[in-house]
Amino acid sequence: MRRDLDDRLRKFVKRILNLAVHLRTIEGALRIADQISRSGPSIRFNYAESQAASSRTHFITIIETAEREARETVVRFGNDH
Repeated sequence: MRRDLDDRLRKFVKRILNLAVHLRTIEGALRIADQISRSGPSIRFNYAESQAASSRTHFITIIETAEREARETVVRFGNDH
């Protein structure tokens, strides 16, 4: 399960960054591109950090941060993709 999630997050980040590159070519979409370029990869980085959490509380805090970033990315990216 852990490896599967890491693979899915890697693919998600790749899709997000490709989308950001495309959005940068659209007038008025630069701000959205910049935001999803930060929030998308942050999800994977937070997940990776959670795997080395020093306690259950620390793990939960990091996962909650990743979850907030995911919600933010979905709102910016659109929930139809």
